[in-house]
Amino acid sequence: MFNLRDFVMKTLKDMAKNEPAYKVNKYALGWFEKEVLTVEDLAEVDSYTAILNEEQAEEIIEEPTEETPLEETEATDENIS
Repeated sequence: MFNLRDFVMKTLKDMAKNEPAYKVNKYALGWFEKEVLTVEDLAEVDSYTAILNEEQAEEIIEEPTEETPLEETEATDENIS
């Protein structure tokens, strides 16, 4: 038999991979208001987005940044037109 709660939870888990956390949470709250999801379900949904946010933060931290030394970027009268 079709279980709406299971379907919504699977949808939310898939959404968390592609959508921003605020959209996933908004969708989950809609189903919570309709009494399809419980508080425990909302905590589980929050864990989906928390894991992805941590992975994205690690990717950002690991990306090297190239900084140009200040001496090379200082403007001189010769290169200002």
